Amino acid sequence: MEKRAVANCGLFEKREPSVSSFEGLADKILSQEEMWAKFSNMTGLVAIFRVLLVSTVDCERGFSAQNLLKIRLRCRMGFENLDHLMCVDINFPGLSEFEPEVIYQKWRSLKKRQIFCSNNKLEKLINM
Repeated sequence: MEKRAVANCGLFEKREPSVSSFEGLADKILSQEEMWAKFSNMTGLVAIFRVLLVSTVDCERGFSAQNLLKIRLRCRMGFENLDHLMCVDINFPGLSEFEPEVIYQKWRSLKKRQIFCSNNKLEKLINM
């Protein structure tokens, strides 16, 4: 479809036969000042199209995470809590890649905590 769209555009088919993709076409349009002068609205649209998402994978991943988190038993969950849980679900590593020791050391270094007064308590906490 992309090649057909470029080929159907008579202006570029005649002037730039080497352009074979939308990305190549966009580069040609945005790099030539005469194009900016002649087609100012069109060049703005091309610049916008270059940053649009091509697929809906991220959106589908978000809805999948939402459906797994907001089940019937959690129907009263607020938007803010759901948003935080979805961020954790989507962005954090799986259990096989999770390293609790690193997070634990960071949490421990944030401030002096009373739980660390004796090494016995620390060992019990780690071995849980």
